[in-house]
Amino acid sequence: MTTMTGVDASKSGNLSATKFNTSSTSLIDLTVDEKIISQYVQFNGDKTGITTENLVNIIAGRQGLAVLDGGKYGSNNGFDHVLQSPDGTVTSILDSKQISGGSAKLATDSAGFTQLSDRWIKRVLDQLDPDSGAAKAIRNAQLSGTLVKGVAGVDRNTGRPVLLEIN
Repeated sequence: MTTMTGVDASKSGNLSATKFNTSSTSLIDLTVDEKIISQYVQFNGDKTGITTENLVNIIAGRQGLAVLDGGKYGSNNGFDHVLQSPDGTVTSILDSKQISGGSAKLATDSAGFTQLSDRWIKRVLDQLDPDSGAAKAIRNAQLSGTLVKGVAGVDRNTGRPVLLEIN
């Protein structure tokens, strides 16, 4: 992920349009195929999130980031994306969100922990195979202080994929 200024979500998990407008990064160097996918999400939405998750993984891979397996459990719970820099020094956890009206909302789990919070990450890690690439990379990044958390999605107003770092 690019270096950005992290933001805090509200207590209810809201990420306002102001936060996206002032602190997010728009990805503008898209391939033709990535633009088509992004425009599809802009005009049709992405109720399941699968299209947005695929787009983020495609862009991350093209930019040289490793998309690590093992970040999900159950039917589709856990981390949408666990990405690692080419040299392995930075690991990023991204959650794909629908960005509508310029804002997005992080979910809250059954224990009341907001997505991407330290407690939520711990709960998810406890559910993952501890030997998976994603779990190992996240734990190592937590220990070394190199874990980056963020939200990725297609801004339905502009059609551009955006990244917003979360504190």
